[in-house]
Amino acid sequence: MADVDKDLLLSLLLLDFDDGDIDEETLLLFALLLDENDARLPQDIPEQRICLDDLDDDCCETRFRFKGGELRELCAALRLPERMTSPSRLSWTGMEGLMILLRRLVYPNRLRELVGEFGRSRFALSVIFNCTLMWIWQNWGHLLTNPFGRPYFTAQRVQAYSAAVRGVSGVDLNVWGFIDGTLRRTCRPIRHQRLFFNGHKRHHGVKYQAVTTPDGLICHLYGPVEGCRHDAGVLQESGLMQQLQQHLVLPGGQ
Repeated sequence: MADVDKDLLLSLLLLDFDDGDIDEETLLLFALLLDENDARLPQDIPEQRICLDDLDDDCCETRFRFKGGELRELCAALRLPERMTSPSRLSWTGMEGLMILLRRLVYPNRLRELVGEFGRSRFALSVIFNCTLMWIWQNWGHLLTNPFGRPYFTAQRVQAYSAAVRGVSGVDLNVWGFIDGTLRRTCRPIRHQRLFFNGHKRHHGVKYQAVTTPDGLICHLYGPVEGCRHDAGVLQESGLMQQLQQHLVLPGGQ
């Protein structure tokens, strides 16, 4: 398959599909086979690594959703180490790890599509992404699991959120956030299938519970838990209501 012109073959398949010679399932099957075969081919890895100084603000915002100066501020705010190392002794800078992390999260893409952009192999990109993500979670994950009572999340801030909701909805209620349980679909596991099967959605997955404030920030996150769990049970287990009663009781007991 490596010696075949894949673009030409795909064009011929599309012509056959338009003529009715093959059905949609056959077309998709061939397309997947071509893509899978191409993913196994060795790639040329550029010798030059990505450098933030070489990118203008428009390019940075398109690739990472942050401008160059904002990326530097974010890296400093997260206190990413100047140098990071994996258990396999792969080394990279904190800024490079942040850029790879954001690049993968900004839009669905495959590792092989980023090889030429970052000058790293697919294996290295995978390791850097996962290690950087785990470092951020281990150092800052507590801000999502228990944010209440901290200097940046006070009863006064909740009152401002509530006022913003009243201003838009016109309803005089103390609503400051929006809670939702979401099921993230997974492949069917080999073991414990019933634990991860959600009868309502009719597929396997893991559940998360999130609280979002009117400014679009996720202020509280709990999970993952088994996909079979009910949202009410997840809420009770998360301890969210106890945290609210402890830290966010307004004058008058509200």
